[in-house]
Amino acid sequence: MMETQAREISNNDFKLALKLAHAEAVKLIPPQIRLASKVQNQKRSFYPFTVDSDVLEKIRAKAEIAIDTVMGNPSYGKFERGKALANIQNDIEAILKEEGEEKCLKFLPVAFDQVRKEVVIKNIFEKGQRVDGRGLDEVRDLHTEINLFAPLHGSSLFSRGNTQVLCTVTLGAPEDAQKLDSLVGAPKKSFMLHYSFPPYCINEVGKSFGLNRREVGHGTLAEKALVALLPPENDFPYSVRVTSEVMASDGSSSMATVCGGSLALMDAGVPLRSHVAGVSVGLVSKVDEETGKITDYKILTDILGLEDHVGDMDFKIAGTRVGITAIQLDIKPSGIPLDILCEALEPARIGREHILDAMERTIEKPNTEEKENAPHRGYISVERDYLGKLIGPAGSTVKNIERTTGVRISISAEGRVCVLAKDKASYVQAMEMVDSILGKEIEVGNIYTGCVTAIKDYGAFVETEGGSSGLVHISELSHHKVASVRDAVMIGQKLNVMCIGRDAKGNLKFSLKAAMPSTSSVQVKCGESASTAEVGSVTANAARSVAEWGNAAPGAAKTTIGSFPVETITKSERDVLVYKFPEKRKNTSGASNKANDVVGERQEHNGSQKLHDVECERTSKPGSVSQTKGIRAEAEYELERSLRPTSVSQPKGVTTEAENELKPGNVMSNKTIEPQVVIDVEYEAIVYKVKALGAILKLRNGELGKLFFDEGITSSTFQCGDQVLVKCTKIDQTGRPVFILVDSSKQMQT
Repeated sequence: MMETQAREISNNDFKLALKLAHAEAVKLIPPQIRLASKVQNQKRSFYPFTVDSDVLEKIRAKAEIAIDTVMGNPSYGKFERGKALANIQNDIEAILKEEGEEKCLKFLPVAFDQVRKEVVIKNIFEKGQRVDGRGLDEVRDLHTEINLFAPLHGSSLFSRGNTQVLCTVTLGAPEDAQKLDSLVGAPKKSFMLHYSFPPYCINEVGKSFGLNRREVGHGTLAEKALVALLPPENDFPYSVRVTSEVMASDGSSSMATVCGGSLALMDAGVPLRSHVAGVSVGLVSKVDEETGKITDYKILTDILGLEDHVGDMDFKIAGTRVGITAIQLDIKPSGIPLDILCEALEPARIGREHILDAMERTIEKPNTEEKENAPHRGYISVERDYLGKLIGPAGSTVKNIERTTGVRISISAEGRVCVLAKDKASYVQAMEMVDSILGKEIEVGNIYTGCVTAIKDYGAFVETEGGSSGLVHISELSHHKVASVRDAVMIGQKLNVMCIGRDAKGNLKFSLKAAMPSTSSVQVKCGESASTAEVGSVTANAARSVAEWGNAAPGAAKTTIGSFPVETITKSERDVLVYKFPEKRKNTSGASNKANDVVGERQEHNGSQKLHDVECERTSKPGSVSQTKGIRAEAEYELERSLRPTSVSQPKGVTTEAENELKPGNVMSNKTIEPQVVIDVEYEAIVYKVKALGAILKLRNGELGKLFFDEGITSSTFQCGDQVLVKCTKIDQTGRPVFILVDSSKQMQT
């Protein structure tokens, strides 16, 4: 008996190792003999069972020719041959019964088997012919298949003659490795091979009562042969289970398991360095009865079950083209010369390479195509500060991911997170959830779609579609000054925001204004001529926000922004841009017109008066309009002022339009408005005011309502005074109607 496990050792190196081990093993025999002599334990005598020569001759005379005919017919398979031999034995038994040979009948099974053995050996020595018609160094016909069952990670069918093995491969998580209760060695085993030899594979009916000694030994041998070619655990951390079920057996099923297991592993995508194959080498010999030495012998490649039975040796050798990975030797005589074992290595190599050629024609390299249900795994390195965020309270976050996607997540103390999924879809879903929790998918400078989840005084919290949450500070809501967060956004509203970084705690920071194109504005520096400034596109909203002017100031240079005239008043200290409506608002109250005249008079005669002037220079006075940036921001501020009581002192008895609107009962009052519109009815409206995320509309009856922008519509789409066709969808909590656009193509520019 000999067992070997190696890492592709060459034949020459193995011969040297075998001779070295034999020389050292021989030295242990004399001490054992001396120790046995001191004990003086008498062994029981053993007398081998033998058949009387006269009985053997009678049976040989009746059966030899018939047996030789059957053994010389290569068309017989295992079961056909066995059936033919059984018929011959039954015929001889009938003849002996007729002749009354009771003694021959008693020894018939043993004598018949001995005659069969003699016929097989005789044909090998004299004719060089084996029972299936092969030469001494020939391998049986081969047949290989892979990917037999789509749901399996890997599968193969390997047939060699009448020996057939079905192998399957299952890949699991690293935690699925077998835990070993051993004082020495590795604490776990990530590669397992289970060998099964059911009764039906030899045409028998019986019950299986767990593994037997034969199955354990054959499975261990095949496992040793394959494990040498597996990649390191760091490169391939899966737990691998190979199952081999013998479908039919006619010798060397363990070596067929090696071949089938290699094919199945390749089919599963396990990165084996190369294929592994195995073949059994047998020996038939003639022994001198006086000396007990072998006088003649023949080495057989790929032995049958019958040749294993009648022969003297079963030398199983598995390996690759490079060298040997596993060996198991079973012998029947008391010993076999070392030279014969070394000689048997070469025919085993030739037969092994022949089998490898057939296997490589089926699949040469590990399968790189992803199967639908093939497991996927990935690693993420997480900083220790973020591990708690991923794990969650009592592991709730990780458990939720595993429960939702069906994956298995393992986290090491160093922050290495392993995600193992049963298929690609589950893996992608789990990785997206992990990335969203950690915010890994959010990159600074990219724009993401999110939903407003909470509103605070200092900003709004937005959760992206990937699940990442961040803060949009009030200063990042608009290019203009925002007095209240609720004026710009509302809970549940979808926004396109840009990631602008993280705060000191690693929380995401978003910006709404960075994701929107800013409206171009005019900014005139002190000392520059406003008439030559490139004014750009300024909306009517900005122009209407400035109080009305009467006649232009003396010496003012005139230009236009859109359809609105702009006067540049040259002053000794600075230049000021003044927006002017093409026509004054129509006020029913004469007091309002009087107020406008007063304002115009003040502007004309007092160059330093700043009432309704949009200044380019910041001032330090509290409540000054110029504390905001840009003409658009100044105009928005003026519009807000125009919609509430002005702080500028007015002549007694003079009432502005804004004050009239803010009186109780008017549409701009803070009290609850009683709307005069009907839900689901279309209305024509005028854009009264444009904000960052919506617009205020004014109906023909003077009532105001809200319009929130949908995707593709921004604040630059509309200008104050545009006519739109809208439909009322609801009435908000303040009693103000909320509209949607009926058809954007129906918009008409005023």
